[in-house]
Amino acid sequence: MYRKLLIILACLFIHSSIFANFDFNKNCNNTFRLILNLQFNDALKNIELEKKVNPDNKLVYYFENYINFLKTLTFDTEDDYFAYKNKVDYNLNKLKQANNKSPYFIYTQADIHFQSAILSYKFKDFFLASYHFYKAYKLIYSNFEKYPEFYQNYKLIGSLNLLISSVPVNYKWFADFFIIDGSINSGIKELEYFYLQSKKTIFNTESIIFLSFAYQNFLQNNKRAYIFLKQTDKDYINNPILCFLYAKACAEADKNNEAVNTIENYLKNNELPIINFFYYFLGTTKLNRLDNDADIYLKKYLSKYNGKNFIKASYQKMAWYYLINNNYVKYNDCINKVKKLGSINTEADKQAYLEVNQSVAINEVLLKARLLFDGGYFLKAENLLLENSKIQHSSIIKDKIEYSYRLARIYHKLNMEEAKKYYQLVIANGSEMPYYFAKNSALQLALIYESELDFGKADFYFNKCLNIKSNEYKKSIQFKAKAGLNRINK
Repeated sequence: MYRKLLIILACLFIHSSIFANFDFNKNCNNTFRLILNLQFNDALKNIELEKKVNPDNKLVYYFENYINFLKTLTFDTEDDYFAYKNKVDYNLNKLKQANNKSPYFIYTQADIHFQSAILSYKFKDFFLASYHFYKAYKLIYSNFEKYPEFYQNYKLIGSLNLLISSVPVNYKWFADFFIIDGSINSGIKELEYFYLQSKKTIFNTESIIFLSFAYQNFLQNNKRAYIFLKQTDKDYINNPILCFLYAKACAEADKNNEAVNTIENYLKNNELPIINFFYYFLGTTKLNRLDNDADIYLKKYLSKYNGKNFIKASYQKMAWYYLINNNYVKYNDCINKVKKLGSINTEADKQAYLEVNQSVAINEVLLKARLLFDGGYFLKAENLLLENSKIQHSSIIKDKIEYSYRLARIYHKLNMEEAKKYYQLVIANGSEMPYYFAKNSALQLALIYESELDFGKADFYFNKCLNIKSNEYKKSIQFKAKAGLNRINK
């Protein structure tokens, strides 16, 4: 009897020592919630308390890295990235000192490598991104072999599957380096499993963030993220990441007014952390409905943001604002700033730079139609174009092609057969032109045929899209075409 008691006590001690290094106690659960709410100062206070009260709990180093990761993503500055890189090895080494019998031992290291890969790629540190990506891949599949019932594995497995499936053609060697052949369908299902298993746990908010991001960026169904987030019954007003994802989902589901209201309501609470990108997004969505105060928020973004991204895009949108409001002096001033300020790291900035350096002047009617369409105001956009049908006979080739393209985009929402006709017209007339109209028309035709389950035609137009040359929106269109091919071929 005495011997049995010793064995039981020994087992209890071993079990508790295994998980003591990764103790999601009440303080740590609250810390994780604060991190995902971007309340970094409060989270750091909790971390310091945990180090004093529970010095063996290695979760604190995972949390510190998570804070540095999200700070770098949201503040988007080189200084934050360098600070992240200087601390990441320290956090990894601390985690390696934990008990290796816990499923969190490998998982936390894999997640840090995944976070590092994302940041390295974002800041164009491609060699380091490849290293961290490979480490994350190897570690998480190792953890899955050891602990197949550990549902948190699926967060990284699903994310890696999605990323590998969408590697650009010129980086195909990188995808071939891995054993798995990435699948969007598999990646989505794995993240859905992570979400379902995480309900009523501390990981629920994280699972919603990952799954809604995947829906928005890897599925052609623009309303899927909106429907999903509506069903989660989450309080979007109190979480900046979820608030932004929901607002973005509203905009993509043609609910621009709801997108504007979501961000405006969030900004009314002065106690909540603010992502500077909120101002750019709000300025853009307000511009899409031609609001007279859209410039205020674009100016706020430029005044509060210390990074390099979306500077050119902000000035471009301010230029549009002044153009449609007949302020040509400020329009020209903003155009000059697009040329001189910011960088071309993002697709939006690159496109802004390309557009302002075109020799062809912007047609104000086509610009308004473009903005109204982006806001989901399709009938207003259609009426505007039909009232100015003379543009389709313009001597300016770009305007003629764009007129057909704008109608195609509108009819894609209102009359599918008309949309097909106009998309084909744009491809026929614009494939040899440097503009993105023909390339995106091929993509949109492919998406239409995919939705109609005509996979033969979808395949044809996805490939046609990849083969049409364009300097404008090239990366994002190529990404969507490749993702589409991946979906229909899997």
